[in-house]
Amino acid sequence: MATLSARLGKCEVCACKDAKYTCPKCEVKTCCIACANIHKKELSCSGVRDKVNFKQLSKFTNMDLQSDYMLLEEMTRNHLFKLKAATSSRYIRWHFLPRNFSRHKDNTTYLDWKTNIIWWRVEWIFPQGNNIKCVDERLGENVRIGSHVNKYLDPAVCDLSLREHLQFYQSAGLSGVHLMLKAEKVPKVGVWYYELDPALTLKENLAGKCVIEFPTVYVVLEHHKHLFETLDSDEEFEEYDVMSRDFPNKFNGTGQRGFTRTNRNGVVNRGINKTNNFLFNHSDNSDSSDAEQNVKKPKLHIPPYHVLIKQHMS
Repeated sequence: MATLSARLGKCEVCACKDAKYTCPKCEVKTCCIACANIHKKELSCSGVRDKVNFKQLSKFTNMDLQSDYMLLEEMTRNHLFKLKAATSSRYIRWHFLPRNFSRHKDNTTYLDWKTNIIWWRVEWIFPQGNNIKCVDERLGENVRIGSHVNKYLDPAVCDLSLREHLQFYQSAGLSGVHLMLKAEKVPKVGVWYYELDPALTLKENLAGKCVIEFPTVYVVLEHHKHLFETLDSDEEFEEYDVMSRDFPNKFNGTGQRGFTRTNRNGVVNRGINKTNNFLFNHSDNSDSSDAEQNVKKPKLHIPPYHVLIKQHMS
């Protein structure tokens, strides 16, 4: 304490006692709370450090460098956290990548805080059109997604450079295509997709789903839909438990999470997610335990792998 007092000197308010505190904003030395309050009142000082205060280069320290770096980090990431809060209020699990990732650099999604509308960057990929990719920099969340993609399917409004690649799509029209969104943040059990409803808005279609930076929608022709395994709900994959509160309709009548999967052959598999307690799930009566398992765990009747391969090849 003696070293600190010698370094700070006397209190600049009362000039009687040794100073103990330094104001972060105006750097006035005070000895107690009473003197600190007096200096705030007399100098109209808030006591909050000015992060952009000018400092001579000769007095610039490593602490000042770190402060400037943290300020820049806070300024550049502030809008991202606001956007994340806005997407969370819409029940959308939105994740942004580090700034050096190209997908993050390309993302033009932003929140208009005046109207509270999210303008999304959306990529449209046409697999049966030479995998051509069309990009919309700003799409409003309150417009039907069918009207967004229809500008590529309508020959009257489609760009001339795209007509040659999208001939089959334009012949099929909106009723002959399916809009597929890749299911993110799921275990490695293959690649799964959500089928979006063209009659709903972009906001309604993304609710309850995970989006990394911006949505990439695959526009698939009717006869090629079987190549995309659809996942109606990924509630069984617990990224965090808050989704169970936000989407109570995802639960069945027993309070357990249900899921529906459709494989490439069009077979619908339904199941129930159940958490097993291997520590206290022991029973002496093996017959009753087997009977209970048969009741609670319905058979999915999944064909063997070689049968699936033969069906897919045929």
